[in-house]
Amino acid sequence: MNGTMNGSYTINKNTTNLSLTITPSTTVTYPTETTATGSGCPSQITCTLYRNGVSVGSSSDVKTLAVGVYNYTYNTTGNANYTADSETSNLTVNKGTGLVFTYLNNSRANITIEQQTVIYLNGTLEIGVGNIKLYNNGTLINQGSSPLSNLTNFTTAGLYNITTQYDGNANYTSDFETWYVNVTELDATPPQVLILYPQNITYNPVQTQLNYTVSDNFALD
Repeated sequence: MNGTMNGSYTINKNTTNLSLTITPSTTVTYPTETTATGSGCPSQITCTLYRNGVSVGSSSDVKTLAVGVYNYTYNTTGNANYTADSETSNLTVNKGTGLVFTYLNNSRANITIEQQTVIYLNGTLEIGVGNIKLYNNGTLINQGSSPLSNLTNFTTAGLYNITTQYDGNANYTSDFETWYVNVTELDATPPQVLILYPQNITYNPVQTQLNYTVSDNFALD
């Protein structure tokens, strides 16, 4: 029996399955370079990677971003044969840790000196961007770009707080480092030497014994 049979069939859209990754992590510390990568886009459709709603390319964004929270979206509207799809992820960039060093006479340590001693006080910015400040007992003695230096004559006995201060900025935290200068009294009086033996003040060339005492109003050395 000859005849004609009529029928229909349905071809559904292929399902688009996009993915989005951010490396090295979705939470980093400035200044870390990050890479946002979109994948899974069929060649027959157009996919776009967005950062905070602005297109940054078709699949990859490699950046060192300032402190903040960034929304990445990898998106396609599909076409007649592929479905639309969208993947999103947030990247958080936290402040880097600022770091300063303080030097007393070229050493990062407390120091003890006598009155009228002149030493260098220095401050350096090890991690961060911007200016720093150098203080002597709370008084600003220098400021500006690193390194800072101040040649100081300590004329008065006492304990002096020497501090380098970094105020930080949008991308770095603040920091400070403090060391102390202990200034002791100047020993201006010479020690007193008393001869105990022999008691006469005339000595012969073969004198074999001499007893004496030494006293001072300051520490003996």
